[in-house]
Amino acid sequence: MVKNKAQEEKKAKKEKKVRKIHLKNKQSGFGMTEMLIVIGIVMVVIIYLLSKFLTATNKVDSSKVVDTVNSIQIGVNQMFSTSGGDYSTLTGSDIVSLVPKSMINGTKVVTPWYGSNSTEIKVAPANANKQFTVTLNDLPSAACQAIGANYLNGVADSVSAAGTVVTGVTALNGKCAESSKATLILTFH
Repeated sequence: MVKNKAQEEKKAKKEKKVRKIHLKNKQSGFGMTEMLIVIGIVMVVIIYLLSKFLTATNKVDSSKVVDTVNSIQIGVNQMFSTSGGDYSTLTGSDIVSLVPKSMINGTKVVTPWYGSNSTEIKVAPANANKQFTVTLNDLPSAACQAIGANYLNGVADSVSAAGTVVTGVTALNGKCAESSKATLILTFH
């Protein structure tokens, strides 16, 4: 019995020692599960902020194009005011001096999306030279919608998206969404 008691004490001391070693080796801080949760939350926040940034960038780019088209419209009307509204001699080179330098690439007037595709702003006489068109090709569909909406309700004589004259925002959005590279034609007098 004395032997058993001694063995039991020895065993208890050994277990106590093992517990101390486990307590010393136990790490404090985050475990793998906690770290994965934190990383997941950080990723969701980053994705959200990135989408907000891209949306804001697209709005700024669309605003630049609207400002440029407005400058073109006013400038062309002033240039041709003495011709009685005859736009027969209107060419693309006429508008280069009307737009900000950041919108010019060589002899072309381009949009902020020019680097990723060939989107340009072109002008041409229309309807027996009594009107002129401003054509924006290869626009992202969201930009087509944002820009076109500024010229509905009589601001432009007509707005065409994907080859169809549109008169309302719903029709405009539908036509612009038909392609990832939409064409928008604005007609002015």
